[in-house]
Amino acid sequence: MKQLRQMLDQNSAIWQAVGDLGGTLEATLIDRIGAGDTLICESLVRQVALMRAELGAESSPAIEQLAIDRAIVAWLHLQQAEKEHQAAESSSSKGRFHWKRKAQADKAFEASLKAVATLRKFRPGK
Repeated sequence: MKQLRQMLDQNSAIWQAVGDLGGTLEATLIDRIGAGDTLICESLVRQVALMRAELGAESSPAIEQLAIDRAIVAWLHLQQAEKEHQAAESSSSKGRFHWKRKAQADKAFEASLKAVATLRKFRPGK
């Protein structure tokens, strides 16, 4: 354990990459939504980068950056739920399951955007 800690202390890029579960989740969701289609995956990567830039993640305080990251993950969950809902027949039990899942993902996305807005509203100096 001591050697591992020393190695991580000397190589911060390793623990930062491994510890970035949000980034890992984003990549996993993009892979699932793309389902092997490189064009879709690359387009989603670019869309996520654009959203992050438009929401001002780079210049935001850390707490807002976390909320923006959460909003992006929620958006990806919503995209996945919409894709699965479209693929399922709406009259089947599977279709109803995916409709409920899509509705939950939509609520989570809306809540995450409200969190970003609330944090900005109460940001010191605004």
